[in-house]
Amino acid sequence: IVSLQSADAAALKTSVIAALSSNQVHALTTENIAGLKSAQFAAMTSDQLVGLSTDQIVAMGSAQFSGWNSSQFNALSTNNIAAIETRDIVGLKTNIIATLSSDQFKALSTDQVQALSSGQIAAISTDSLMALSTNQIVAIGTNQAAALTTVQASSLTTNQLKALETVDLVMLKTSAIAALTSDQVKVLSTDQIVALSTAQAGALTSTQLQALSTDQLASIETRDLRALRTSAIASLTSTQVSKLTTSQIASLTTAQVCALTTDQIPGLTTDQVAALPSALGTPLVLDLNGNGIQTVGLGAGVNFDLLANGNKTNVGWIGGGDGLLVLDRNGDGQINDGSELFGAGTTLANGQKAKTGYEALAELDTNGDGVIDAKDAQFGNLRVWVDGNSDGISQADELKSLADLSITKLNLNAKQDVSLNNGNIVGITSTFETADGATHTAADVWFQMGSTAATSLSNSVSGLSSAMSSFDAATTASTSAKLEVPGAVGSAAANLATAIGSYENQLTATSHQAASDESLRLKALQGGAQHGFLAAK
Repeated sequence: IVSLQSADAAALKTSVIAALSSNQVHALTTENIAGLKSAQFAAMTSDQLVGLSTDQIVAMGSAQFSGWNSSQFNALSTNNIAAIETRDIVGLKTNIIATLSSDQFKALSTDQVQALSSGQIAAISTDSLMALSTNQIVAIGTNQAAALTTVQASSLTTNQLKALETVDLVMLKTSAIAALTSDQVKVLSTDQIVALSTAQAGALTSTQLQALSTDQLASIETRDLRALRTSAIASLTSTQVSKLTTSQIASLTTAQVCALTTDQIPGLTTDQVAALPSALGTPLVLDLNGNGIQTVGLGAGVNFDLLANGNKTNVGWIGGGDGLLVLDRNGDGQINDGSELFGAGTTLANGQKAKTGYEALAELDTNGDGVIDAKDAQFGNLRVWVDGNSDGISQADELKSLADLSITKLNLNAKQDVSLNNGNIVGITSTFETADGATHTAADVWFQMGSTAATSLSNSVSGLSSAMSSFDAATTASTSAKLEVPGAVGSAAANLATAIGSYENQLTATSHQAASDESLRLKALQGGAQHGFLAAK
């Protein structure tokens, strides 16, 4: 056998080749091996091939390997597999690749792995894929990563997934991303998460998102966060939501904001609340009828320039019977816009807009005793606007003096006491007193504003953010002119998401019914049931 010339070896019939012993095959020179035809190799049995040396394997060409069947390849040792040249590896049929053992795949060099075609990669069994070392995984190229099937992706070990380079991860099919297990998702680095495409991020399931750490979640790019399904947003834990950056919060779509649950909202920080992409504006409201502060949603169709920026917009509004505290600052007998309310549209003495209605009202406390009463110069000019027909336009008979309603004192000792009402946020509350000594509820109410509001998000919600920020640290009660607002932002915002999502509340006829001066006075004194806006003339 050793003395055979290359031409002689190449002339051997396939039947002769098939009859050679393994030792005889092993004795063939590399020149003889290189000269054999593919049909001759195809005639060899598995037992014969076991005897091949690595040098003989190296001597073979792609055409010779093309004639091999699965059984023949399975007979090769790991050393022989490692000896196959990269140019020969790429020529292996996918059905051959699919039958290679895990040990044979483990024996492949990184160069051999890199040489595999996309089709060959897709043919690798999950057992063989799981056997690859992290170095072999690193060797996988972008086109190869793109070829991984859903089943293959979900079979990767956590170490393998961690080793996958970002340029390769971004090439995974969205179906492959969606197929990743919770354990796999947990090990993704923040760099890998940043590398995800928008389509891949959109493919993430609720279960996968719940598996992410807060650091991982915070690393999701804003454009990718917007791609998340609302069901996925709703599945986040309150802790996860609390770790979203303000940029992420601001990037949420309207549908995503509406998907936030009441369990998630308490975890929001004040900065996050300020970043929510939903316009809000605040005035002070008085509960004149004793049934609590009642409001109507955007669906009621009230239009008013709440922020005093020259643009009327669809706004949430007070319900029939409640009143807005107002001050006719220009003396024209009308309440023209939010600058004559007490809230986000009020311009303070320092030229800045008020952050809350109570901050605006506190400027009228000239003697600094923590209440607005007859001892303060503007007390007699304050009015309560009872917009009985809910049209957002003040009529003369809708502006009630404090004396008309027997109101003797407005307390500034506001506290955080959030509730939701028809899509509006009753955020900060205090009390007012009537001549009979009874106390009644007043509140800084954050009305929703329609999308036509000509104001930036930061302007429209900065007041709410600041107000809630002041609740973060407990304060002691004070009767000074300085507004003290104790509490905690978490409970204050407990149902904010529900409020933002509530847009469709219908008014009853009674909620629009105008209240007479006499009935308002009696209800205020008796703790009954009417409301109005406080104003000054």
